[in-house]
Amino acid sequence: MPGVQTEGEPKTAEELQTELDALTKTHTNLSTAHEKLKQDHRDLKATHSDAAELTKQIERLHSEKAKLLKENGELQVAFDDYRSKVQEKDLKVSVLTALSEVSGSPETCLKLLDLSTIKLNEQGEPTEESLTAAIDALKTTDPILFGETTKAAPKTPPIKAAIEKQTQSAYETELAAAVKAGSWQQYDEVMAKYKIGA
Repeated sequence: MPGVQTEGEPKTAEELQTELDALTKTHTNLSTAHEKLKQDHRDLKATHSDAAELTKQIERLHSEKAKLLKENGELQVAFDDYRSKVQEKDLKVSVLTALSEVSGSPETCLKLLDLSTIKLNEQGEPTEESLTAAIDALKTTDPILFGETTKAAPKTPPIKAAIEKQTQSAYETELAAAVKAGSWQQYDEVMAKYKIGA
């Protein structure tokens, strides 16, 4: 029968050529796909290499960040310490200025003054009210520092008690002698010797 191929009949050249063309096309497609897969594999390897390099860079940046944070913390502590010392010095200067009218030694008054009661304003300066209150409290406990010997105080000041006591310690004896002599220098020496207000 024409057009029908029976078993055992050989294929025509045209049929063979068609099959060969189809196989060649399939081979070409597979080769192209294989090359694309190889290129994708190379790209993945390059990407993996880039990712590994990026991971190293990220780790290095994290390490540098940790180091900078530590340095920043240390600098903050140093700055806070410096600022605290400057504020303390400014406070003492303000107090000494306020005590400049004291009849005795402003430095001695500063040593005896309770600086913790003095409040600071937003500029870091002592408020007038708290500074006045601290000085008034010192006037109450040690009026002799301010040239007030007759003013009554709520409790007997240590200096007056030292003078009035019959049995006195060495400190009280020396302090009483300094007060009787009216010598601020001698008074300061006694206070320094016994580390009062230091």
